[in-house]
Amino acid sequence: ISVFLTNIIEVQSTKLGSQNNISNKRREIVLNYSADANGPLLDNESDMITVRLIDNLSEGTQSGIWGLRADNGSDYADTALSPGRSMRTFLTNPQVQGSAYLLTRFIYNTKKSNTIRYVVRNEGEGSNNIEKLVILMTNSTRFTQISVVASTHIANITNIRYHVTSITLDYEPDANGSLKPGESDIISLTTVHDVPEGSTAEQYIPCLAFNWSGPVVLPVPAGYPEDSQILSFKNAPEIPLAYIYGINAAFTMNTNVEIKYKIENNSWDTPIEQLRISFDTGNFQIREIDSLGVQAQDALILEQHTNYILLDYSKVSNSIKSREGDIITLKASYHLATEFSFPMTCDVFYQGAPSWETADKKTGETNIMWVKIASWGRLIGRILPSRTVANLLLLYHGTENPVYPHGLSPLTSDEKDIAISSLSVVSQNNSFSLDFIPAGTYDLKVSADGYFSHNYKLSISITTNQITDAGTIELYSEPIDSSSLYVQKRRCINTNYDDVDILVIPTGSISEDYIADIRANYLTEEQQSDVRRNKAVQNINECGDIIAFDVKLYNLKLEDLNIYGIPLKKEWTVNIPYDEDVILAKGWQEKKLAVFYWDETVRKWMKLGGKVNASGDYVTAKISFVSRCYAVLAENTASQGKVYDVAVDNNPFTPSGSHGEYKKAKVNFRVEDGVDKVEVRIFNMAGEEVYQAKPDVSFNQGSFYWDGKDKNGNWAKGGAYMFQIRAGSFYYTGVILLIR
Repeated sequence: ISVFLTNIIEVQSTKLGSQNNISNKRREIVLNYSADANGPLLDNESDMITVRLIDNLSEGTQSGIWGLRADNGSDYADTALSPGRSMRTFLTNPQVQGSAYLLTRFIYNTKKSNTIRYVVRNEGEGSNNIEKLVILMTNSTRFTQISVVASTHIANITNIRYHVTSITLDYEPDANGSLKPGESDIISLTTVHDVPEGSTAEQYIPCLAFNWSGPVVLPVPAGYPEDSQILSFKNAPEIPLAYIYGINAAFTMNTNVEIKYKIENNSWDTPIEQLRISFDTGNFQIREIDSLGVQAQDALILEQHTNYILLDYSKVSNSIKSREGDIITLKASYHLATEFSFPMTCDVFYQGAPSWETADKKTGETNIMWVKIASWGRLIGRILPSRTVANLLLLYHGTENPVYPHGLSPLTSDEKDIAISSLSVVSQNNSFSLDFIPAGTYDLKVSADGYFSHNYKLSISITTNQITDAGTIELYSEPIDSSSLYVQKRRCINTNYDDVDILVIPTGSISEDYIADIRANYLTEEQQSDVRRNKAVQNINECGDIIAFDVKLYNLKLEDLNIYGIPLKKEWTVNIPYDEDVILAKGWQEKKLAVFYWDETVRKWMKLGGKVNASGDYVTAKISFVSRCYAVLAENTASQGKVYDVAVDNNPFTPSGSHGEYKKAKVNFRVEDGVDKVEVRIFNMAGEEVYQAKPDVSFNQGSFYWDGKDKNGNWAKGGAYMFQIRAGSFYYTGVILLIR
């Protein structure tokens, strides 16, 4: 082989079966067919020999002749050359592989001097360097002058030569050397053009890249527009607009502010790619930024600098398109004790533009952000239950006269001021905020419609430039109307479970109006202790994270009525929520969940049962007696037959006791799946039937009351009475004691 091929690294043969039969002598190769298992190279057979080797050439072109001799057993002889074939090898530099495009895609005809940025990338491999670059202007160039050329790769400006028709960059003699594969150069050209105002034109700017193999016209990179080497001369658009959108003032009593900043792109054909908004980042710390036009906020690149923020739309598909706009919401924190103001200005960078442009302020709008000391106070608070539409009205203390902002009367205040005197609260957590309240003492009147209708007055003292917290205002429920012709519902007022109808109250189920106050609390120590030892509940050790729902019933005088529970004329439905994560953490299965009520007399949990609504995370049960407290627990399902978990409340009982109608015997029981009806009968000791009922068992549970009267409405005598619950052929028998 030729002298410029210095080392043979690897040889492969399609004939030989073993590499051991190939001798590599650096610049000579011997293949021993006779020693190989595949045998000699026979008549009309061929072998393809592949050689990987090293050359000592760095530039230029060389060629050399391969010599090939064959031995048939008697001696080596030169081989003949196949017709039309060659044994000569040529080594030469590959052509340049790269791309070029304009970063600056247009300039305005109104601005004669501009800086144009041009990008060149070496996309070759190995040592395929770009040694020289020539950027060309077509013969019809519109540039009259090129005054400065700069390169991000070339260190010595003497290696750059330029005039109005071409720019030459010599990389090879420069201190930074040739432009190697994977490297890029950004070339900046400061130019002057002659395109008159009102005219449009285009300038094609290709470039030639050189290595030792000669010049190549670099194409546009893959995926870029085909016209990425064409510079457009355009008419200047209308000036973009930027201004504070809405409220432009915060107050020293606050620590957070939300500023809305609107951008309007008045260009007819070019989107805005970047925004540079001046902002006092020293006094204000930006916590969050939102764009009305960008769906994926994390794709909107944000940089915070000393006195401005930079928003980059180049990575998102929906930038600020021509004749469109965006509203930027800046959420910032601050701590200021004195009045302060700062201007917010904005520079925009159009896609392909040569430089930034300053946006103008829209007529009638402002770019000044203020932080002021308020001459008034603010009142905040929260209404429970949440999602209640509550009406707030601030009154002068001890009167029904409404307070107007800044102490003005309706006749002298403008429409904006009047609107602050009353507020409807419809927020997710029902928080409210009232501003512009003069210092003084007032009454806050709260009213609400629907389930939670009750007027509430609270005395409030307001101080200038301070926030007064009224705290959490919990409204009583609207009274349950005993004469209502519609089903009524009540919800919990103090937790995240206030989207569940805890009580569903049918018509004609109560004899007088009540107020039902439902609140969620964790189990008390006594209730937790009973859960751990109660045989009706699956065994657990930790139950302090279980929620119980306290149901307090009041009359219209707000007197507590259900110390001993309230019997109902018709059964109510209860929907008792549970926390799925808590249930699963205890190893309970949802299908084993049941509603339990807390029996105040025996101080233990009694099972009601019910059906699990796994999608809504609550258990539905029927009640014929309103107890004070309910919870969802996992039942121990050891069965006593088709009727089981029978429990008698108020046993023994005295019908004529001091609590009147509330002293009745109540029997609760469960039935197995498949039991759809039961019959209840009560007998005296002589075997005579004194009572009969057919309670509903649609939720695998049932209950009935006995008021101590026989079937004719007469008071039964004191003594022991046997009750019988029949489900098909199954009977359950128990005893009730009536004491006179």
